[in-house]
Amino acid sequence: LATLGDVYLSLGLYQEVTSLLNNPLTQIKGIVESDPTTAHHLLLNLASAHYYVNHFQEAARLADQAESLAPTVTNPDLALAQALHMQVIIKWKQGAFPAANSLYERALALKRHISVEQNEDLARTLSGLGVLLSDMGEYDRAEVLLNECLSIRRRIFQDGHPDTAEALFNLGLLHHHRGKYAEAHAAYIEALATYRHIFGNKHPRVGSILTSLGALEHAEGKPKEAETHLREAVVLCRRTLGEESQAAATAMSNLAALLRDQGQHTEAEDLYRKVLAIDERVLGEHPRTANTLSNLGSLLRDTGRYEEGLEVKRRAVEMLRRKVGNTHPDLGNKLNGLAVILKDLGRIDE
Repeated sequence: LATLGDVYLSLGLYQEVTSLLNNPLTQIKGIVESDPTTAHHLLLNLASAHYYVNHFQEAARLADQAESLAPTVTNPDLALAQALHMQVIIKWKQGAFPAANSLYERALALKRHISVEQNEDLARTLSGLGVLLSDMGEYDRAEVLLNECLSIRRRIFQDGHPDTAEALFNLGLLHHHRGKYAEAHAAYIEALATYRHIFGNKHPRVGSILTSLGALEHAEGKPKEAETHLREAVVLCRRTLGEESQAAATAMSNLAALLRDQGQHTEAEDLYRKVLAIDERVLGEHPRTANTLSNLGSLLRDTGRYEEGLEVKRRAVEMLRRKVGNTHPDLGNKLNGLAVILKDLGRIDE
């Protein structure tokens, strides 16, 4: 069961994992005492599956169980590090960045201590912490970790492997954030080719890469290519992960941004409001929810609804401050957008 769960996770078949491991005939409780190592593995597989389908509370509960079980397994330090890793990505998705960062640093220290050799388990934690730091705006630290992860995976798997492609994709996202478009484009294209060669369009990661590629092409001034890739991404993310998945919401948000720039305000607003509904329901108060609010506020300004846009922009700034403080790079952009609407309304003093 543990091996089959690993296979399903690698294929992006998250609902199948929950069905497999939640089956009454395969209850984990029955094997905790006789085989705690396998029980720990199953708990983490099930937590991962629930995480990917946005069941964060259940994922957190299972990760906590795995941490409690860690001292009884064959390699307790590694088991603890793996459980911490799972807890981290849940807290990160929930927007608890400082707590996530602290846990990740602890997990990374444990994994470096466990093995002198660089291995895939270490690479997984390097990848997660690198992506988290990128989201927090700590780009220099993120780049060091993501490059180390890619180096390990190229050595272990070489090119053409999905784990190497994932490392490339994450590094591409970082380059994208930093405005290094040529490097980002090359990373996206290589990662996309790998996933499509192995899985076709059936893996959820294909939709995520298409979303990022479309957003990059939008920034590069290639609207036709961007729209093609973003509309395909929306369809694939909805099909592989569900209508309310964060991947689908991200694809819709990027498509909305493109349509807004093309003057297609009605469709863009409809998409932004759908994304906001998903963000508020799934993430609650979170930097990504704040970003969606800010984007909607900009569109409202574009269509002459300044007071409504101002209210939405204020919500975005206040939420971002509460979640990441005053040092995140995105806060300056959000404050800028707020100032523009205040100027439009003649409220120069504010």
